[in-house]
Amino acid sequence: MTNKELDLQVSQGNEIKVIGKNYFRNPDVNQGFYSKKRQGVADPDPKVMEPFLPIPGKPPRKVVIDRQRKLFASLSIEELLMELGINYRSPDSNQADWLPIEPFDDLEYDCRLPAEWLELGIDEEGNFSPIPAEGLCRNDDGSCEWKAVLIETWDEDREVYTGQWDRTGEYVELTRINLLFNSEDPRIFAQRVAQAHQERIFADSQIRYNFFVDNMPTEELSELDPEQISRIINMATASRYLKSRQNVDTTGIMWEVNQDFSRTMNKIIMDKTLEKAPAELEDMIPANLQLPERPPAKETPYFGMAPIPQHDFPEQFSNFCFQSLYIKEEAIRAMVAIRTDCN
Repeated sequence: MTNKELDLQVSQGNEIKVIGKNYFRNPDVNQGFYSKKRQGVADPDPKVMEPFLPIPGKPPRKVVIDRQRKLFASLSIEELLMELGINYRSPDSNQADWLPIEPFDDLEYDCRLPAEWLELGIDEEGNFSPIPAEGLCRNDDGSCEWKAVLIETWDEDREVYTGQWDRTGEYVELTRINLLFNSEDPRIFAQRVAQAHQERIFADSQIRYNFFVDNMPTEELSELDPEQISRIINMATASRYLKSRQNVDTTGIMWEVNQDFSRTMNKIIMDKTLEKAPAELEDMIPANLQLPERPPAKETPYFGMAPIPQHDFPEQFSNFCFQSLYIKEEAIRAMVAIRTDCN
């Protein structure tokens, strides 16, 4: 998986797109920034990877934190998502909207655990103040907008944050994919949301693709010939236990084999059909399938065995035995016991 701290996204062609490249979009972000702090609301610092002791030639840790604060405050999550093609303001439905977005959320984007976020609201005296954030609010017309929210608790069983909308005080529950903390980098969060939406589209297309393949007719497809069936049965019944039994019923197993063979043939036909132009597929496949890119085909090796350079095998094996404990019976038994307990 790629580094979540990168802000670069490669678009079509050779152009490189920088997410949130217009830093400090709000020209008045520095005016009255510290006077906007509120009593009774936590003000956690952004997470930075800087030493606590100053290093000559580098800005101090507090300066870096202050710059991050002002940068995050100047960026709009709605604008960042618009750059990535996600418009929550539009109530237009997507064919993948029937799938919830939460299962496709990548938790590796988190810079803090839920308990760590709530610990930021506890002051030196042990009093708790709600954590400021922005939450996705769904309107009656189907559109959504980001509103200020104050987070108070975390429900571990349901995996939702609970709190209240900042302006109305109404109780709200939000999942992590719909919650942006003020001390969190909006650019990384926008990439997180965009990736979740893209993965959901891929999952929806995969479901529709498999549904089409499973329901394609199999009457006119070629079946396994008698020689192939006989070879499969002989290989399947070659065990000592099955050889001792007479008249083994293989009807059900062979029916499953034929079904798998027919589905494979239909899958090949479907893959060939999807290679056609989109205009030709409109009347053939009633769905806009957006499948992930296939991994590149592995190169077929010329030799049946992997070539290795010339070496002195007895000396190599002797060195391995001298330096390794895997030849000891105790070590092997310990590894077997560990795997048995873990499984």
